[in-house]
Amino acid sequence: MDVIDTGIDLVGRYAAALAARKAVSMDVARYRALPEWALLAINSMAAASRRLDDLQLAVIAGEIAHRSAPGLGSQGLAQRAGHRTAEQFVKITRRSTGRDAVT
Repeated sequence: MDVIDTGIDLVGRYAAALAARKAVSMDVARYRALPEWALLAINSMAAASRRLDDLQLAVIAGEIAHRSAPGLGSQGLAQRAGHRTAEQFVKITRRSTGRDAVT
């Protein structure tokens, strides 16, 4: 699998995962109606999903930082996208705090 195929594959997988997450109900009444075992199972799965999200975001941020290394100057990813640093790029594009972007 070449780089383009890998990129297309990952983008497709993220799009499918996002679509699946959007399909999960946010209606609190549905959660209130759940038996306790189902609520606890969903809680556990949601926590695992969040840990996975955090791990994936860290890997992606690391690659953004790598492609935005100070030695690359204006050729770095962050600067080409109009941001001074990789941290600023991550903070703005993820709508996160500066602390979260650095972490």
